[in-house]
Amino acid sequence: MTHEPHETPVNTSEKASQPSIEEIASLTHPEITKAGAFMVMFLTSYENIDKESLQKAWSKYAQATEAFVDSIEEPNLRTKAQIAAIINKAFIFQHTGNTQRYLEELDSAEVYAANEGLTDISDTLTTEIHDHLEHLGETPEALVLRLKGVIEDSDREYLRELIDEGDDFEDVLNAAYGIILQGGNDPDEVLTSIGVTQ
Repeated sequence: MTHEPHETPVNTSEKASQPSIEEIASLTHPEITKAGAFMVMFLTSYENIDKESLQKAWSKYAQATEAFVDSIEEPNLRTKAQIAAIINKAFIFQHTGNTQRYLEELDSAEVYAANEGLTDISDTLTTEIHDHLEHLGETPEALVLRLKGVIEDSDREYLRELIDEGDDFEDVLNAAYGIILQGGNDPDEVLTSIGVTQ
């Protein structure tokens, strides 16, 4: 496919408002949009999807994304294209009603943007994440999302590792409690402030 990256012009003056999530995600390619639409249809049209078929579908989507990002030579534009790719993947989960996965993908994009010094993009994604947190229940994954900006991303990654190992909500909450305490803050006050009850 022919790769022609395009980016929505954004006013970079100090008075300019931060870009919308749609503007950030607009750095993409029609093939990726088509592949994303297929994934939404695939995930919503079949009640019982076998693991192998799902892996193949995601693999094709990833290939379209990687081909586009790899075609961009300018470093800054390439970085923005990678962030846009993560956001567009997040949109797939949003369209299929999986709010938690939607926010987890946005979380990954925000960390990437922050590490690259793209503050305006990071701020937009952080706002989007916080605006949707109230829709999540008390799951360990939701706890990690709520701790965004409260503890270090490296500590949140450690909590994700605990989840992957099978720890439940209480286990992850106790680990978070210890991390907050080690940071010199009152865990009870911090957890209450982000809507987590013990």
